[in-house]
Amino acid sequence: MSTLSAYATINHKRADFVIADAQDSILCVVEYQGVGHYGRGNAAREKAEKSDKVKRAALASAGITMVEVPAKFTVESVRKELQRAMPLQGM
Repeated sequence: MSTLSAYATINHKRADFVIADAQDSILCVVEYQGVGHYGRGNAAREKAEKSDKVKRAALASAGITMVEVPAKFTVESVRKELQRAMPLQGM
């Protein structure tokens, strides 16, 4: 993949939430995988899974953790995932 092609692929990604510190450094990205995340049907699911894979790789290459929150979650499960992603933040 060319540099321009890679940039275009990553540039079109969006994050549900970005958690940053006081200096605007990104601590982690939070993605909510709600009931509509995968769409309807196999084609929509495959597209969403491919998009998620690209987003994970792009964030990992930038050293940013992506926390994925499933459609069914508890506050405690999200808290644990955020603590894992940002261990020094004292949550």
